[in-house]
Amino acid sequence: MGIYYHDSMAAVDYSLDEMNDWFPDFDYPGMPTVDYLRIKTLGPGVYKVKFGNEQAWIRSLTVHYRILFENENGEVVDFKELE
Repeated sequence: MGIYYHDSMAAVDYSLDEMNDWFPDFDYPGMPTVDYLRIKTLGPGVYKVKFGNEQAWIRSLTVHYRILFENENGEVVDFKELE
């Protein structure tokens, strides 16, 4: 999984190579896991999340995810989901 960021709204059409590697790719062990990442974002812009399964060439992978954005007070704030 990796998280990419760009402060330009035009980044919606950018490839990952054109964006900032904000939260670098990291590998998971080959077992069920639940991660609760709580990280402070860089501010308004476009964020892209990349899921990968490069190490598991035999087993398939199912990913369930939920992304919430909170303000400094811990209140959930609205965001625009891109299709």
